[in-house]
Amino acid sequence: MKKLLVVSALTCLATAVFAFDLSAGGGISVGGFSSTYYYEDLIVDSLTERSCTVPFAVSAYFDATYALAAIGFRANGNTHTTYKIVTGGGTFYPAPADDDYDWGFLSFSVLGKYPFVLGPVIIFPLAGIEYDLILYRHDETGAALSTGGLDQFWFKLGAGSDIDIYKSLYVRPLALIGFKLLNTDEKKKVQDTLDAGASLARITDFAFDGGVQVGWRF
Repeated sequence: MKKLLVVSALTCLATAVFAFDLSAGGGISVGGFSSTYYYEDLIVDSLTERSCTVPFAVSAYFDATYALAAIGFRANGNTHTTYKIVTGGGTFYPAPADDDYDWGFLSFSVLGKYPFVLGPVIIFPLAGIEYDLILYRHDETGAALSTGGLDQFWFKLGAGSDIDIYKSLYVRPLALIGFKLLNTDEKKKVQDTLDAGASLARITDFAFDGGVQVGWRF
């Protein structure tokens, strides 16, 4: 009886796997990244906001209906930084700063998805994780800078749709927002600020990505 149950379970599992719509493809996306660093003490409240464009990200993916795994390359562009300082004497806005640093990451992501079929179009919500392994960081002269502690781990949420083009060929627009856990460098910055006497210190990182993929169903 037990053997029969095991065989039945394996048969159901195999049937479910083969019932999946499998596809693969590649795509490109653009977006933006925002990091807010805030601290306060008895004298000063300081808010630093850094925003960065993502000139492009390219990726290849494999889709198994309810799960999407991808690997790709992401490059960050120039960073624009604004400051706000609040003291007993008033609010001050120091001059913003820009840098010409270049960052590059190797990205790995796994996203869960649930498709809804609406005629020739499939729409689906997405949620999952992404890990970005930093490959390089260069200053405005092209000189290499330290990359220690700068890897990134994201939680991402969004939506997409599959639009059939020809036979098994489809195009997939996507939009995702992300929230990043603090990396080693950011944790150190927060701790150093607290050790220096701040009563509160925090860093919050968000990102938005919009792009399009092209895939083929097997």
